[in-house]
Amino acid sequence: MQEDKKLKELLIKYAVEETSEDFTGNVMQRIELMAAAKTHTTSLVKYNLLKILLIAFLSICVVLLILSIFIKGVQLPFYFSLKLPAVYFSQIVFFLIAFWLVMLINLFWNKTHYRNDYL
Repeated sequence: MQEDKKLKELLIKYAVEETSEDFTGNVMQRIELMAAAKTHTTSLVKYNLLKILLIAFLSICVVLLILSIFIKGVQLPFYFSLKLPAVYFSQIVFFLIAFWLVMLINLFWNKTHYRNDYL
């Protein structure tokens, strides 16, 4: 009984009021105004920088491929008891090339994907 009285007092004191008739219209109008005022942001990374990075990457890949062809054995300036065949070095070079290619493809994929979402 006493809990019902307390509950009734709380409901009377803190009861939720009804919204106005045009509440939804006012909210939608504000949302539309904010959406219209939204400006298109530009990327922090410039397109020219991406071109330079791509050219640098491709030139490094070509140089590494050419060097991996000519590497037969490796002489380290210190004594290293483990003999590493040139196959390991070529595998490392090919791994680096594959890694960078996948990274660049992912970068361009995300760039075009996000650009198409905002159109």
